[in-house]
Amino acid sequence: MERDPSFARELLLHAELSETLQTIEIVVWLIFALLLISRVLAYMDARKKQAEKENTGVEWGTQVERAYDRGRYQEALEILATSELVYPGSALIKFWQGRCHFRLEAWEKAAEKFQESCRLEPYYRKSVKDYMAFIELNELVPGVEGYLDK
Repeated sequence: MERDPSFARELLLHAELSETLQTIEIVVWLIFALLLISRVLAYMDARKKQAEKENTGVEWGTQVERAYDRGRYQEALEILATSELVYPGSALIKFWQGRCHFRLEAWEKAAEKFQESCRLEPYYRKSVKDYMAFIELNELVPGVEGYLDK
């Protein structure tokens, strides 16, 4: 029985092709695994950054409250100014700035910050009502009206 050399060549090519396909399959699975690992690491990094951001938020709030409760309104305003760089559109920061300015009797700035907080988050209206009513009743800032009715 004589073997056909072309058959042997085809068999060898088939074996090489099979090995190449197995190698490609392994490479594809490795790439898939690396992509999956990189996505998991990116997700974990994003969660870590979010947690740090939330902790920073709690930290500045605690610092502001502590300074405010001790009557250190200027110190609280400095903390708020730094926090405002991180959270520029925060109604809570504007509200606290208004409270500090109110205590420092900087009526115009207090009214401005209270109005900004209400513009950003309308539910702050209830919180600023007494402050703004005091400013309005005592005519401390011209043009502040309507907070007594709310």
